[in-house]
Amino acid sequence: MAEEGNLDLKLIFLARDPRGILESRVKIYQKNLKAPFIANEKNLNALDSVCSKTRGILEKIKNSEWLKKRTLIVRYEDLAMEPQLKSAEVLKFSGLEINSEIVKWIDENTSKKSSNSGM
Repeated sequence: MAEEGNLDLKLIFLARDPRGILESRVKIYQKNLKAPFIANEKNLNALDSVCSKTRGILEKIKNSEWLKKRTLIVRYEDLAMEPQLKSAEVLKFSGLEINSEIVKWIDENTSKKSSNSGM
């Protein structure tokens, strides 16, 4: 982790609801393996680990004035629901401005019709 000092650092922490993570994993598992997802100990421990790590990161941010000033916390769900608004917030936090090319790219790559990420 970056140490305090003269570092002009900005961090963006993308957090996702663990229920959404589990839902995505179930869909991927079923699509790739054509088998039902089993909520076994290994899978549940992996999800518990995500929760613990997220809590730990959020606590570090909360308890450090240096990190608080330099960190933007973005919820995945908010980004998915309002990609234009949240992207503008991320860009502004980063010292950048949204422009028509970025707006167009977001529109093209976040619509339900989109088949790939354009990357």
